[in-house]
Amino acid sequence: MKKIIRTIVVALVLLGGLPAVTFAGVQTFTDPALNGTVANTFTVLAGVTSVSVSMSGGGGACCGSFIVVKDGGNSSFGSLLTVNGGHGAKALQKGTAGGAGGTDGTSGVICGGAANCPGVGGNSLFGTGGDVLSGVNNVYWTNTSGTKFRGSPGQGYGSGGSGYLSSTGNVGFGGGGGAGAVDSQQLTVVPGTPYQITVGAGGKWDDNGAGAGAPGFVSVSYVDPGMVDVSSNISSSWTITGPETITGSGTSQSVASPPGTYTIIWNDVPEYTTPATQSFTLASGGTINFGGTYTAITCANGATNPTACDQCPATYSYNGTSCVACSNGGCSGTEPSLICNNGALNPPTCSQCPAGNAFLSPSCIPCVGGCSGSEPSLTCNNLALNPPYCSVCPGGQDLSTGVCAPTAPVSLIGNGACDAGEELILSECGAPKTKWWMF
Repeated sequence: MKKIIRTIVVALVLLGGLPAVTFAGVQTFTDPALNGTVANTFTVLAGVTSVSVSMSGGGGACCGSFIVVKDGGNSSFGSLLTVNGGHGAKALQKGTAGGAGGTDGTSGVICGGAANCPGVGGNSLFGTGGDVLSGVNNVYWTNTSGTKFRGSPGQGYGSGGSGYLSSTGNVGFGGGGGAGAVDSQQLTVVPGTPYQITVGAGGKWDDNGAGAGAPGFVSVSYVDPGMVDVSSNISSSWTITGPETITGSGTSQSVASPPGTYTIIWNDVPEYTTPATQSFTLASGGTINFGGTYTAITCANGATNPTACDQCPATYSYNGTSCVACSNGGCSGTEPSLICNNGALNPPTCSQCPAGNAFLSPSCIPCVGGCSGSEPSLTCNNLALNPPYCSVCPGGQDLSTGVCAPTAPVSLIGNGACDAGEELILSECGAPKTKWWMF
């Protein structure tokens, strides 16, 4: 059969004895002439990880040349699976039949056990050996001497050819053996990988096809993959387990995958709630969709870092439990570099002023003339009683000299002091008292 059938169908279409197995897709190879070429290469689809392979080697032929046998060829699927061709019958040995190619093929036989009867070809798992005496499927030819011959090639796939019978009564030997074969053997394959297909040719006696073994075949069946789709509302990552393991990240992913049940585990994203685990069953040719919605975590106290909730927004201070707005004119910056706008040192209250300043809500006021210490023990450097203004002296004192001091009597001369040689006595300037009776 000099052709190749490469089809992808919903159900397997049987070709003369091929196995009745239903799959979503099948590619069948039957032409030995295409061995080693691109045409006899099976490339695994994305998402397909397992195939079912049925195959047979080529059947053995009748009547090799003297001691040379006409074996059928081996069939193979890459390096994963090989079946043997059937053995051919030996020439000039009427009682010798071809041996089987494997446990699924039978040996060729000789007619009724007699040495002068043309043999029957051995059967294979997918074909029936040729039988020239049945008169079915006989092939006739005439040699150069005018003698007519007939023989029966193997039928189906991998069966052996019959011995021959001539018009003069000559008979030709035992039948060829049936080939080895397998039916629906599961193989694990790698998606996207090309596998070379070898189809075993049937053993051949002459150009007329009489007594020839049936060719082999290779049929590769598989289940159409489906699509696993993933979407996330933020950039995240995930792991999907099932017939195959899928990992991904970002916001979306689509992967061709074999049918089966898949489960997704969403990975944690800081400051977001993690979506729950999901499981879906993917059908052949179908699609499943995993959707992850991450929700931002918020702090009840108004903080901006949901993990610890201790970092407050601008102009707020963290007091150990809550975010507190700055008082007395507000603040600038954020924790831990928060600054009171009024110059105070204690955000968020902003009521403790630096040294030399007094707090008069809502401001820090520098002391007039300067102060010593700090709130609440601030004192005016000029001895006044009212920081920060420092303008009110104790009773009987004034600031006529820049500091709080006793008030000068009105009798003092204009410069506010006694003349030389005098001292202040009972608010009057006079000569110093030197005698006891002066007192």
